[in-house]
Amino acid sequence: MFVPTYNITNRILATIIEIEKTNCKIEPLVLPYKTYQKLYNRRKVSEIFKLSEILRIKLKLETAEKINEGKEVFSKDIEIKILNNYRSAEEFVKTYNSTQFMPPSLQLLKHLNSILGRDIVDEWELGKIREHTEYPESIYNSWYKYFDKTFTKEIDKHVESVFDWIISEVYNIHKLIKVSVLLYELIDKAPLLYFNQITTILLIKTLLKDYGYNNGNLLKVAELFNRYESEISTSFVNSKKTNDYTGFIETFLNALKLLTDELFLELETTYNNNVLKKADMSVDLNTRQIEVLEYLSIQKKITRSEYEKLFNISFMTAYRDLQELTDKKYLKQKGVGRGTFY
Repeated sequence: MFVPTYNITNRILATIIEIEKTNCKIEPLVLPYKTYQKLYNRRKVSEIFKLSEILRIKLKLETAEKINEGKEVFSKDIEIKILNNYRSAEEFVKTYNSTQFMPPSLQLLKHLNSILGRDIVDEWELGKIREHTEYPESIYNSWYKYFDKTFTKEIDKHVESVFDWIISEVYNIHKLIKVSVLLYELIDKAPLLYFNQITTILLIKTLLKDYGYNNGNLLKVAELFNRYESEISTSFVNSKKTNDYTGFIETFLNALKLLTDELFLELETTYNNNVLKKADMSVDLNTRQIEVLEYLSIQKKITRSEYEKLFNISFMTAYRDLQELTDKKYLKQKGVGRGTFY
């Protein structure tokens, strides 16, 4: 039976409390669908960039946006195929629910790996767990150098025992500690033949979402491992030397706290600008005027004739709307005559 060695330190407790407090502040920040989608897409594009750094490739913004939109980017480069597949896996993560699908398990790990490796490795090798005599593929895996080459037990049985420990209700262990221990074991054992690191990132993302710590699937988990790679690797090596997970748990939870704080700040700003501000404006402005302000937050300028066409209204209605927005200092009028814009 798998039983990890660690101590519940004041630092672990304090970090978990901070994450829980921030999570409680995030929950009420419910965004309108369109606003949420904009934020979601912006963060997903950013995460694709961070993954491209893990894969050691240079990616154009246009390519990242196409991948995020589900417009498959055809390329002979395996790295681009991985990013396409990662995006598909994101859709699975977004809808995953352990009570309706499969629980945290080796099966879940293999399923994510199968999505990630589709059209890259032979179908019969998708989701394959290596034998203890086999070495995992080292490419696209900066954790390869840390995996335990001396481990002689059956890999699949060991990983299953870790998952059994995670889903067990016998011990009253906080879920974030369980996620931390699972991460350690997956780095240490590298159970898959292909894509251990990226599949692990996907799994951690999936569990954090299922456990309520990846609200709206907005947490940039790939960025966590990219930004704090050095700290996570160092703490893993130190924990490995002492056969004690404590330091590794502390480091991972601290990195998670920092990313959760960052998500809260962005959500709070978006909520204030798109929900509270709109509520205040609705007292002052009509629906068209509120919508054009949102339109101008992206397009930056508009003419009166464009405003007419946008809302299918008359010249005078457009004139009154725009004049009122100008008088109330929401817009600035520039240009003269036919060259006038707002």
